[in-house]
Amino acid sequence: MPTTARWWTERAEEYVEWLRQESELSEGYLTRNRRYLIAFRADCERAGATAPEGPTDVSRDHIRAVKGSGLWGPRTLKTTFSVLRGFLRWAGNPLSDGKNPVWRLPSGFADRRNWVDRDELVELYRHAESRTRVRVVLQGFNGLRECEVRRLRVRDLSLALPRPTLTIRGKGRFGGKIRTIPMDPMTRAVLDEWVRGKGPDESLYPVGHTVADGELAELGRRAAVSVRVTGHVLRRSFGRLAYQAGVPLPTIQRIFGHVSIDQTLHYIGVGQEEMTEGFAVFDTHLRAGMAEGPFSDP
Repeated sequence: MPTTARWWTERAEEYVEWLRQESELSEGYLTRNRRYLIAFRADCERAGATAPEGPTDVSRDHIRAVKGSGLWGPRTLKTTFSVLRGFLRWAGNPLSDGKNPVWRLPSGFADRRNWVDRDELVELYRHAESRTRVRVVLQGFNGLRECEVRRLRVRDLSLALPRPTLTIRGKGRFGGKIRTIPMDPMTRAVLDEWVRGKGPDESLYPVGHTVADGELAELGRRAAVSVRVTGHVLRRSFGRLAYQAGVPLPTIQRIFGHVSIDQTLHYIGVGQEEMTEGFAVFDTHLRAGMAEGPFSDP
C-alpha cells in the first residue's frame, strides 16, 4: 500500500477506534464508517481529483469532484458525506461544518425518512413493556435522540407536579448542549414507576445500540406497524405528529435541539406537498379578507 494511502487508512482506523471508545455504536455501524472513509480516497481519484493524504487535506475541490462525478447516487453520497464530516470534525478540519454549501446535494430525490402515525404510536406504547416502554415514551412522546436517552440519569428527572421536566445532554463529544424540556404526562407516569428504588446516578436506560435496536424492531413486529421501528423513527414521528397537531415549528425545533427551522422541517418530512397545502390555506384566507375589505368588488 502506498505511503499516503496507508496514512489515510491509519487515520481512518484511529477515528473508528475513537468512536468505539466514546460511544456505544454497533460493530456493524463502525465497520460501515471505516469502509466509507477508506473508499472516499479512492473515490477522489476516480473523480479525477488528487487523493488527500489525510483528513486535514480534504478540501472543497475533493467534495465537489466526488459530488459531480456521478459515481454515487444522492442516497449514497448523503451517507458518505455524513461519515466524512464526522471524520473531518474529529481531525479539526474546518470544512466539517455542515452549514457549508459544498455539502449540499441536488434536491428532488426521494429520501428514506420513515415515521409511524398516531394510531401506530399508540400500538407501540400498548405493546411495549419495561425498558422498551421507557424508550418509546422518551423518543416517541418527547422527541429525544437515542444518545440522549442513554445519557439520562435518574437525577436528570424532575417528576414533581405540576411541571415535570427532563434535563437532557445533547449529542456531541462531551455531551453537547444541555436543555430542559417539559415532560409528557404519560412519560411521567412511566418514569415514575421505572425509577423507584434507583439511585440518582443510575442510568435510566443502560442498553447498548445493538440490543436496543433489536428490541424496537421486535416491538414493531408485535405491534404490526408499517415500518421498521428504530429510535430515529420514534423521534421523527414525535415531531411530525406534533406538527400535524398544530404545535408551532419553533417549539418543535427547541424540543429537538435543532440549530435551524430548516433542519426541523427536513427531519419531520415537511416537503413540497405540505408547502403547497400551506399556500392554498394562505390564498383562501387572503381572498376572504379581500372580499370583505376595501378590495372587494362593488
